[in-house]
Amino acid sequence: MEEIYNVWRYEVNDTLYTDETIATITASNGSGKNFRQDYLDIVRSIPGLGIHPNIIPRTKKISEIKTDDEKNPALLFNMEASYENGLRSKGVVMDNSTLLCILVVLQKYDDITTLDLADSQLTNQSINILAKYLPETSITTLNLDYNKNINDNCENLISATHGSKLVSISLRGCNLNDDTIKRIVEKLWINGSLNELNLFNNKISDAGGHLLSRMLRYNHSIKKLYLGSNHMSSSSFIKFAIAVSCEYGPISSEEKEERNKVCKLQEKNPFTGGDAGGGKKGKKGKGKKGGSHGGGPLRIDEMDEETGICKGNDSLIFLDLSYNGQIIDDTNSIKEYFSSDETKFCASLKKIDFSYCKGINDGLLKVISDKINGILSSE
Repeated sequence: MEEIYNVWRYEVNDTLYTDETIATITASNGSGKNFRQDYLDIVRSIPGLGIHPNIIPRTKKISEIKTDDEKNPALLFNMEASYENGLRSKGVVMDNSTLLCILVVLQKYDDITTLDLADSQLTNQSINILAKYLPETSITTLNLDYNKNINDNCENLISATHGSKLVSISLRGCNLNDDTIKRIVEKLWINGSLNELNLFNNKISDAGGHLLSRMLRYNHSIKKLYLGSNHMSSSSFIKFAIAVSCEYGPISSEEKEERNKVCKLQEKNPFTGGDAGGGKKGKKGKGKKGGSHGGGPLRIDEMDEETGICKGNDSLIFLDLSYNGQIIDDTNSIKEYFSSDETKFCASLKKIDFSYCKGINDGLLKVISDKINGILSSE
């Protein structure tokens, strides 16, 4: 007897996202041996639920299936959406019922570590589902590029208190603004797991840029930070450069107040992803405050109490600021900073990408590159 599957329609599937359906989906217990079969078993258990075309595209008409194949409904479909150690569904709207099915099935598959939901028209409700159930899977890399309606709560995906295990998240082209960045930054104060954050092509101005540059004083987990194609100017560029230099300061009383606030949060929060507050305990020099400078992923930059001079972020490897500068007003300050003999960068930093920024020419790009690589100018 032929298996009958409902045609997927977003409106129908999303309407079926009820308390009863949630209970049925979360109670399912797949085999962990065949992803598509486990997914189909859940779909079959919910009357009216259709199979999402990006997850398991149908490859044959039921009338074309041989008699022996009818006993195996998985043969009707092809898991084309899987790639490497990940699952990809992009370009077609993702309904919340299907999203929950995917996350529940993924709990049985430790080898699937990447989830790509780019351009899937996710909503704030979708983010709530991901924030709640993603930590129960083995997903460490999440791609949400070009989902333009997740501004209100996307920061919860990297929340340590939500149990986030993400190592990499991409939020390119998601219309994120400075208010969203403020909330993301505060989550990063106590997230010691995230290594890569992609915020390319959003609506981040200098206000958001300044917040992100200060975040680097407290989070030494981030290795790669992508901020290209936003709306930052030379003001943000200099603050980022200072944050990853060997020394900066003296810091203001307001900055000291924020520093103390973050330190207390890291000390009392058990979900840091590393040793809170100061990383590995080390001896503090006279007048020093802050943990061992070679410590864990979450630690405030070491500061000399007498002078207010701090040691910069010694973990960031790559910073992308390309295609910014629509409102660059002072490239001379950038040249002056990178040309100064007093400017020295932490050894971890390999590149700051200023390419295609208005007002920054090839000559200045070389000055920046030479300084970061420790090449003495011949001029």
